Amino acid sequence: MKYPRIIYDFSDQSPISINIFVFIVIFFVIMFLIGFVIFEIKNLKNIKNTAFNLIGFQEKFSKIYSIAFKSALIMVLTYIFIVLLQPNYKNYNKIKNIYKNKQYKIIEGKIENYDPKNNSGRRGIGKEKFRVGDIGFKFSGSYGYQDETSTLIWNGLIVRISYIEEDYDNDDNIILKLEAKKE
Repeated sequence: MKYPRIIYDFSDQSPISINIFVFIVIFFVIMFLIGFVIFEIKNLKNIKNTAFNLIGFQEKFSKIYSIAFKSALIMVLTYIFIVLLQPNYKNYNKIKNIYKNKQYKIIEGKIENYDPKNNSGRRGIGKEKFRVGDIGFKFSGSYGYQDETSTLIWNGLIVRISYIEEDYDNDDNIILKLEAKKE
């Protein structure tokens, strides 16, 4: 059977699809803090420090404390940035290798029991789910097909799905490629 309509293909997905806004914000905060620390270090030289200038000493100590605090904040934010980014790349590369080496399963059939709300009462809340034969799918996780608008698939649609089985949940399989038969 031919499946000329490709609804989703994992190879079209970017490795950073999750938390991109958080990454951008943290990155710019880190850059701002680095620039501010460099500015403060340059201005530190302008403070006169003599034995009779107690105010200059306090101002210099205050600036050094400020620089140390901002440097520590830069390190913490950089650590958070790396911690958030690393699992996404690791998971993406794992799935990419499975896809590239064709180590996935394929099922063909009609979509059944499609639930865009998944008993949550509202569209987009909860995990949309459906079945093809004995295999269940939920839209969740970082990678794989997710139709939050619920307009591309429906009950009775004949599809071929390339997927990875997840061990921890029978219905939480990752869809790598979703093809539909032309109507």
